Amino acid sequence: MTKHMKFGINETIKSLFPAMQLKEIQKYIPDIKQNDINKGPTGVRAQPLWANGTMAEDLVLDIASDDPSNLVKHRIMHCRSAPSPSATSSLPIGEVIVDKMFTKYPHLNNQ
Repeated sequence: MTKHMKFGINETIKSLFPAMQLKEIQKYIPDIKQNDINKGPTGVRAQPLWANGTMAEDLVLDIASDDPSNLVKHRIMHCRSAPSPSATSSLPIGEVIVDKMFTKYPHLNNQ
């Protein structure tokens, strides 16, 4: 947890001090000015961690249960940590999900 604390603290500071956020944005859009920006709510994005404490940096797909006697859970696939901006990459993410689904449930490919 302490490994990522500095990042979290920096994000909190930037949300409290718009001039610091502007400096960060100007790395990507040099001509942007303070009056070009409207203050909005601070967002929080859940980020999953692996058992060893490292952050999951990419799309994580999990099957809830491999036990076929569990008639519901083994049919559920969880999509976690869809990388931002997930809206613009939704088709590639969809392809990954479908590929995993057909790998896990090959009989669905024949329908």
